[in-house]
Amino acid sequence: RDEARGGGKGVPGPEEEAAPAAAARGPPPALGALVLHLPNAITASRIAASPLLGALVLQHEYGLALAGCAAAGASDWLDGYLARRFGASTRLGAFLDPLADKALVACLAGALCREGLLPWPLAALVLGRDAALVAGAAWIRWRDMPRGAPFFDAGATATFDVAPSAVGKANTAVTFALLGATLAHAHVGLPGAEVLQGLSYLTAGTTLASGLGYLNGSGVPRIGGPRPRAGGAGARGSAKEEATRG
Repeated sequence: RDEARGGGKGVPGPEEEAAPAAAARGPPPALGALVLHLPNAITASRIAASPLLGALVLQHEYGLALAGCAAAGASDWLDGYLARRFGASTRLGAFLDPLADKALVACLAGALCREGLLPWPLAALVLGRDAALVAGAAWIRWRDMPRGAPFFDAGATATFDVAPSAVGKANTAVTFALLGATLAHAHVGLPGAEVLQGLSYLTAGTTLASGLGYLNGSGVPRIGGPRPRAGGAGARGSAKEEATRG
């Protein structure tokens, strides 16, 4: 029976020949689309959950807030792993991931400061730097976006990528460690005040260092160089050059 199906001993049959071809084609289109969008969906869910975690802190549900913070950290690792593992990295994801971190930090730091668990100067420094980074990115987009392009576009008309510096990544890790430790201290009394103070100094120092680093353009690589905005000085200069060449 096997010989009849395979056309003789040692000759692969249609089923054996079809298996490698199916494997080479990869996952079905529907599954491929799911894998492509799953990392961004996880990141978006982290953004949506941030106000809920802040609300838990304001309700003194520190244990639940700590668990949510841990889940957010795990989801941050998961979406990055999925994007790398399945080649699903996108420019939109590169924008959403730091935005999700900033949303979570803003909600938790603001709520902890409101409850007197985080020093307000430190909260102001962290939130002020993040607000300045978002405002700076919006200004760069307004200045460099091509004529007729939508303002919110991480696709074909994007003019810069988001690439956090090493100091920026260290600052994110230290900031989340401080927020998690503060929630744990409020919930069970650990870690001690000395640990929280040390994390506070580290957070303040890396926040200042990363903020100053972004002022010189690190972390904001251009895509094909700046593009003049319609009606701006760059656009007028380009038009003048074209007229001169003509």
